Amino acid sequence: MNYRYANPVLAGLTVALCLSLIFSADARAEFNLTWYASSTNVNSDPEDLIEDGISRAIVYNGTDDVQASLDNAQRYLDRAAVAGVDVILGMSRDVVQFREFGTLTQYVNQFKDHSALVGWYIYDEPNFGIDAPDARAAYNVIKFFSGKPVYGAFSSRNPDNVQNRFADSHDQMASFFYPANIGDAEFEGLESVGSTPGWKEYTAQSALTARLNGKAWHSVVQAYGIDRDRNDPRDFRLPTRAELRFMTYYSIVAHDADSVAYWARYRTDGSDALADEAYSRNGFDWRRFVFKPLVEEFNTHLAAAVDAGALRGDVSSSDPGDVHVDLYQDPDTGKYYLITVNDESQSRSATITFDINPELELRDVYAIDGSQTLALTDNQFQIELGAYEVQSFEVRLIPEPSTLVLMLPSLLLIHRRGKRKDISPDYFNF
Repeated sequence: MNYRYANPVLAGLTVALCLSLIFSADARAEFNLTWYASSTNVNSDPEDLIEDGISRAIVYNGTDDVQASLDNAQRYLDRAAVAGVDVILGMSRDVVQFREFGTLTQYVNQFKDHSALVGWYIYDEPNFGIDAPDARAAYNVIKFFSGKPVYGAFSSRNPDNVQNRFADSHDQMASFFYPANIGDAEFEGLESVGSTPGWKEYTAQSALTARLNGKAWHSVVQAYGIDRDRNDPRDFRLPTRAELRFMTYYSIVAHDADSVAYWARYRTDGSDALADEAYSRNGFDWRRFVFKPLVEEFNTHLAAAVDAGALRGDVSSSDPGDVHVDLYQDPDTGKYYLITVNDESQSRSATITFDINPELELRDVYAIDGSQTLALTDNQFQIELGAYEVQSFEVRLIPEPSTLVLMLPSLLLIHRRGKRKDISPDYFNF
């Protein structure tokens, strides 16, 4: 059954436009690693996400059957609340495209106060079939009834004018481009070739567009490959461990992503094994041996620190165009963490210099994977990174933070994500 109401809330849209300015979410978003999921696919149930170490999901819930859509969303949200998963809830594209505002009103009012709901997902690639005024009208309906943020997602290949045209119909912007294709060597899709942009350039452009429009920006990373059982026409392969790490941490360090989301849990396990490819095993193995170790590393060491935001000006690289660095402090433990990313196809070396509070004495930097410990001389150390390599370190102090009286925030300036007043030159480094 598909209801098409005669737009009963149109009379309130002018009011909604004003209220949306009041209710619009702050540009900063809580940082999370996030799975894309489906309310009707058993491979992306909330319990599955938790088993992967993920506690936030963007959930597709589109169907022409209104009651089925309501039932599916209710079931997923209820299970998510029990499992401990925060949900950004999608809706049928028809609701936006055909201005089905009665259905949208019913949908928002039923779930707006659910304990698992943290936001609304209004569309993927709205320029395919959705007019900007219709998207704006749907946004106004949502914001009239709910103060929770509205997310929109764009292909990074969309020109800036598309993202700008829809800028007033979402609070937070996600962008995606999937660079790992069958036949590509490892890292091949990252760089631009001639006039054809690669993943890095598309990502930089989308991040910049979001910031200029005052939006939080979420990087959507490829987490699936071709599934021939679905007659999948797209010749994607799964990214390698190094590709996945690079896309995740480059988004965070070079472009200050407010979250990294992975597309998509319900497609990952069905991805085919592909002999002779850069990653050759199937999606089930990829999730266990590539994805989950990255999530475990992040959750164990970096999640709280990255969410608190980078400490701006307290660390620098002698090669900032190629070797990106950010320093973070875990607000719970007081420990400092450093993330380093080489964004080039060749090895790079750089001198990393700390310029934090002089009352803190640094001992060394310890790789959180246990691979190396690097000594500091005058608060500096040398690092060598392979092509597109990521290394994360704990910056250890004398004495350890557990024996210190924490001096934040009075002695260190935390520049929190989303509060940026200027545009970093790094946004233009592709």
